[in-house]
Amino acid sequence: MSTAQLPTEVSITEREERVIQCPQGIEEQLKQAAFEQVETNVFVKRRRSWDGESEYKVVEARLDGDELTISAEDIVGIVDLTPTSRLQIRPRIGWSEILDMFLTVSRYNRSLDYQGIPIRDFLSEDVQIEDVFIVIAVNFLNSLDPLHRHGFIRQFETQRTDAVDARGRIDVERSLLNLETGIPKQHYVQKVVDYNTPINALIHCAGKSLLQLFQKSARRHNHEEYFRIFSDLNDAVHELESMGINGDGYNLSTYQQVTSGQLPRHRGYYKRAIEVSKMILSSTTGQSLESGDEELTMDYLFNMANLFEEFSQIVLDEELSKLESNPLYDGFDDARVEGEPQLRPYVDTNQAWHQPDHVLYKGDEPVAVLDSKYYPETRDPSMIRPDREQIFSYAYLLDVDWLGFLCPEGNGHRDLRYREGEVAIIGSNRNFTTESYRDAIRSYLLSVLEDEVDESQLIADFRDQTVCYPDIEEISVEEVLTREEFELEDLVSLSRSIFEGAISESDEVRVRRNLSKQIRFNLSRALKRALADHEEYDQCIPVFMDTPDEAADEDGEEENQWEGESLRLHFVSVGDSGDVADFETIDCFPLDWEGDRDDPPY
Repeated sequence: MSTAQLPTEVSITEREERVIQCPQGIEEQLKQAAFEQVETNVFVKRRRSWDGESEYKVVEARLDGDELTISAEDIVGIVDLTPTSRLQIRPRIGWSEILDMFLTVSRYNRSLDYQGIPIRDFLSEDVQIEDVFIVIAVNFLNSLDPLHRHGFIRQFETQRTDAVDARGRIDVERSLLNLETGIPKQHYVQKVVDYNTPINALIHCAGKSLLQLFQKSARRHNHEEYFRIFSDLNDAVHELESMGINGDGYNLSTYQQVTSGQLPRHRGYYKRAIEVSKMILSSTTGQSLESGDEELTMDYLFNMANLFEEFSQIVLDEELSKLESNPLYDGFDDARVEGEPQLRPYVDTNQAWHQPDHVLYKGDEPVAVLDSKYYPETRDPSMIRPDREQIFSYAYLLDVDWLGFLCPEGNGHRDLRYREGEVAIIGSNRNFTTESYRDAIRSYLLSVLEDEVDESQLIADFRDQTVCYPDIEEISVEEVLTREEFELEDLVSLSRSIFEGAISESDEVRVRRNLSKQIRFNLSRALKRALADHEEYDQCIPVFMDTPDEAADEDGEEENQWEGESLRLHFVSVGDSGDVADFETIDCFPLDWEGDRDDPPY
């Protein structure tokens, strides 16, 4: 064994391995740090969730001579590696993306399996409460629910008052004395309920500390769920204050003496609120509120694989809902994604089932089966035998040809050999962001349901034709909606740019000067008139047509008799979400370069 000592801090990224030199006697040190020996030279550390119902493998340590190989799972946080060395498991995606996923899941009140981490580790320089206070706030609010449901701890104070009429017990002796001294009032002894106990004051102080963090960080967050949590937290603190809980007369030393062990048996529901509140104050003040042997825990840690799966289901639902309400498509109204359905393979019993993560249906017919895999880009689930066999078994039971793995990073597909269909990898192109992940899922839904829904002419034009604007060659509908060039603000500038774009695309006219002044005037005036007549829309998206499509009127007669080059003008209104809310199309704006038409183009 090596005589080298382990560093006090060892860092590793989730789902990765790291080999370090270890000292003699490392086996006993691992056991002292709560590692369990599962076989010769193999040690595992597990952590339980708050409710104690779930247990997760956090890290595995394998000993080979004087080398210790550390393998991390999907649980992010800090744990003891040995009594003198700590192991920090870092997330492989950014904290901002993790919080975005968390806020999205929280909005739907989905439950996640949280893990605990000793507060003394949380007070290290590596993890700050500012990074995860939103998650902590959600847990703080959840810890208050049992208090509102079962009642707050209270104490009673005795007050005496002279009054003609009041509530309370009458002190006869003092009342008679009042009468003798000319005071025509009864003397009442009243019991006053006081909720401003040390335990409630601790909770109130923690809530105020979280509010300050929200106020300091408001500029860094624009997620609507952030402001909902802030509002709920603000309401919770005000409700405590309306009960007279304000912390007057108490300080940190008082809060340090508060422990869950002091609770009466029937007040056990206070335990989590006390622990979360002490963790918050310890983190915000930098002073540990541990007392005696009690070890505070904070529950910002969660199983990343579970979080990603929950987030994926929500994104599938939301993106499908957006497509259903998008006027550019028709036919999404009976499409849905069912999360974790139970597939029962046998007719005579329901005691056996398979459970995929997500199944896409069109009407009552399954279309695609999807599994969420929180894998790095370098790990392709379609090439991992257990994952591959699992999703093929789902496909067999559902009789579908579209199979997909939802991953944070990576994309592509593999065509099936013995039947039509594919196995797709759906995720961000490179670095994971929630926005790019949503885009990937949206694109996948469109491709899978392509034959089941109808697309608008605008979508078809973006695929098959050319957007008529100078210096723009390939662009998506989503990109156009964010471009100022197409806005109907400056009609003169927009019409000039469309006109120049048409000339550059034309095979009949190469330069502006080849057109007569009258033809330029007529076309420009007609184009500006068309734009002005649709100013109620936000944008005009012009498409150049070499040969216009022939549209038929209600009697089946060809409505468009123009055979030359033309423009198709799509006028679009953009909703608050940035998607198309409404649109209208001028199918044919003739580009009469020769002045052959008797009537104007528009």
